[in-house]
Amino acid sequence: MLTFDELKISDLAQLKVIFKDSFDDDTDIHKNSKEGPAGYADGTLLRDYVLDQAVISKKVMMDGKIIGCYALERGQDYYILQLLFIDPKYKDAGLGLEVWNHIEKTYTKTKKWYVEIHQFSERNKHFYVDKCGFHFLRDIIHANGHKNTILVKEEE
Repeated sequence: MLTFDELKISDLAQLKVIFKDSFDDDTDIHKNSKEGPAGYADGTLLRDYVLDQAVISKKVMMDGKIIGCYALERGQDYYILQLLFIDPKYKDAGLGLEVWNHIEKTYTKTKKWYVEIHQFSERNKHFYVDKCGFHFLRDIIHANGHKNTILVKEEE
């Protein structure tokens, strides 16, 4: 059973390894390389979410051990899922969906959810579209040339 708790600065040393491993695993599957967004490898991106008071950051634990994290940014009537990652040692066990179900049940006062994923990541696309109910909104190209897809899920 998964549990969730506030993400603290003291959790970052452990979580930055899981965060990097998670991104590396995904890019290795799709691009045969290890890469992620700026700040993913040294933990600064994760630290920025923890320090940002506008972001809800939670650690994901199983049997008292940290195995992942999620971060949400709240808008007027929507949330942006900034991060959701699970240690790749636990992939294909349904834990990502368990985390998503927890998020939806916990943060109910919203009309829309947004998430941005790498265009190359068929695994993420399958997870968010086929399992979580998101659909395509638009493609974007960042200044660094990375091509991403924004997905949206509208609550009824």
